[in-house]
Amino acid sequence: DGRISQWTNEEITQEGRLLTVTATGNMPQEGAPCVSVADQGEGQEPDRFPGTLCSLFAGNKKRTPFVQGKFNMGGTGALRHCAPPHHLQLIISRRNPALVGDSTNARDNEWGFTIVRREPPTGGARSSVYSYLAPLDVTSSRDGQVLSFAADSWPIFPEADKSVRDAYARESEYGTLVKLYEYQWRGTRSNIVSSGGGLLRRLDLGLPELALPVRVFECRPEYRGHSGSFATNVLGLVSRLDRDRAEKLEDGFPLSNLLTVANRPVPVRVYAFKKNMAADYRTASHGVVFSVNGQAHASFRIDFFRRKSVGMSYLADSLFVMLDCSEMSEEFREDLFMNSRDRLIDGTLQSEIEQDLESLLRKDKQLLSLRNRRREEDLADKLDSAQPLVDVLEDLMELSPTLAKLFLSGKNLSSPFPKTGAGSGASDQFEGKPYPTYFRFRGLKDGESLSRTAEIGRKVRLSFETDAEDTYFVRDLDTGRIECFFGTGPEKQVVSHLMLNGPKDGLAHLTFSLPHGVAIGDKVDIEVQVTDRSRVDPFVNNAHLTLTQKVDRGGNGGGQNKTGNRGKGKKGSASVLALPTIVQVAQEDWDQYGFNELTAVMIKHAGSGEDESTDVYDFFVNTDNKYLRLMQKESKEDPKLIKAKFIYATVLIALGLLRDADQMIAPNEDGEEPSMGIEDVVLRATRAIAPVLLPTIETIGGLSDELIP
Repeated sequence: DGRISQWTNEEITQEGRLLTVTATGNMPQEGAPCVSVADQGEGQEPDRFPGTLCSLFAGNKKRTPFVQGKFNMGGTGALRHCAPPHHLQLIISRRNPALVGDSTNARDNEWGFTIVRREPPTGGARSSVYSYLAPLDVTSSRDGQVLSFAADSWPIFPEADKSVRDAYARESEYGTLVKLYEYQWRGTRSNIVSSGGGLLRRLDLGLPELALPVRVFECRPEYRGHSGSFATNVLGLVSRLDRDRAEKLEDGFPLSNLLTVANRPVPVRVYAFKKNMAADYRTASHGVVFSVNGQAHASFRIDFFRRKSVGMSYLADSLFVMLDCSEMSEEFREDLFMNSRDRLIDGTLQSEIEQDLESLLRKDKQLLSLRNRRREEDLADKLDSAQPLVDVLEDLMELSPTLAKLFLSGKNLSSPFPKTGAGSGASDQFEGKPYPTYFRFRGLKDGESLSRTAEIGRKVRLSFETDAEDTYFVRDLDTGRIECFFGTGPEKQVVSHLMLNGPKDGLAHLTFSLPHGVAIGDKVDIEVQVTDRSRVDPFVNNAHLTLTQKVDRGGNGGGQNKTGNRGKGKKGSASVLALPTIVQVAQEDWDQYGFNELTAVMIKHAGSGEDESTDVYDFFVNTDNKYLRLMQKESKEDPKLIKAKFIYATVLIALGLLRDADQMIAPNEDGEEPSMGIEDVVLRATRAIAPVLLPTIETIGGLSDELIP
């Protein structure tokens, strides 16, 4: 289908040498490097510089759907990162002679060049302006033409190997070179070819689905390179994952799902890395990436996966999700993305997509299975020692009426692993077809209608079976299309907002909201059509829904507390949280959990209890905390007792934070989301409390009437 992930390494390098990014100039200790971008595209004639390379707000790319230009400000946007005060940029370009034709203007075959700089405000102006050097045929308004020179070719491309490292070594008959002087960005303190904090990683993430490879060159002579290599290819993150899938991803991934926004498809791909593999591909800031035409336009941090509404804390360090918004209408893209292409615009559309994505991940059976397997791997050898700690915690709560009121805690689960199992979730038997021969309601025959009830206030979920391959609705060629309608016949109305989970191994689940204004007892007809270019007529499935009152599935009927959790304690009372699994983490296991000597408690959300009414958290307590060991050394008390006090005190503090989680991490008055989730809050708060916790317990325990004023 044309993806560069399918090319050979030789083909990738050959094309990448015609689209390059090169670092020259300062070493990190000296300042920011210069960055040169060169390509053998069509190039521009010198007299067209003002309307193309040096223009603003021109519409010269609006009719070319596969390029990124929208506001005609991309090159100008890079200027602010060049060294102040002038923010200099060099532009050199020559038009492909084959495109110039029989022009009689000699300059059309020459190389044009100019320098762009920032000029301070003058004449009462309030802001600076950017200007470009154009000294030829200057008019009274200061507008002129750029300089040019004649040459059959010019060295705009780099070479970097053991024998030569030159940013301007290879000549080209045409193309464009843009040099950004002392370009400043986070990560400038590294070799740009390195995969850690260098430019390579940022390009991979910023352009996750490149149409053409980019070759990156490190031409600062002070760098020695890695194994003598000073150049590498950028494929885009998705292509890299396609090539490294077997080695780096869990079996059965990526998952292919689909959202529709205003009846336009938004393919969703979910990648799950094997343990400790994700850091080589994505940063903590890029857990979820929204792309348009292969370029990242917004992202969510990996904390998104730790949300209670997602429930994937055990996979947060291993997940990467891509949403391709290329097919969204221009109107909806404008409502969704900031012009800076780095974040979403807060609003109804953003909220709907975010909620759908949370639901999609939370309910995916393969993700749930992988999460349970990871949890089992982390806890399996620790459960025997964890249970006595939970029993003591329960006894402590019974001894204290105040604690009992605060934490009406349910019994710990008899098995910490849900009945869905802990297998990989992948099937080795199903083999899907590129063009399915059936797409029908699950358990019914082709064309057979489905009749069932649907609750007002809940989304409708319809399940289908098919022999379509898993990527049927998200692949690049001959993509399948699904549409859903309220009603039938000429009066039917399209359901513009859908969520499709799958198909996966022949099963797909379609979720959508009921229309506004419906009432109990109403009957709603649903028509679902699925088609692709191979079909004359679509698959048509009709469902007849009878609307009923929403049924409360909250468990004990005792009401919902402010953290949104429900459950039963030993006496049937309402519960905030299930009693946690408490895991002791010694120093030899610090690396496994990311602990250090200051860490006190880390929590991980592990989903819901078997009745779906109780939130389950696992607590990991650092039993080699620096201040715990110091107290054990200095105190006359039994070290085991001090350790127990530390464990239960920190766990109770963490439970207190959890109990008030909705208030602690609620959006502010402006609707802005908090910068930390509750898991980070607990981690930081208990770390801050740990130094004073045990001394406070000891000191307060020694209070007497004589000491109280």
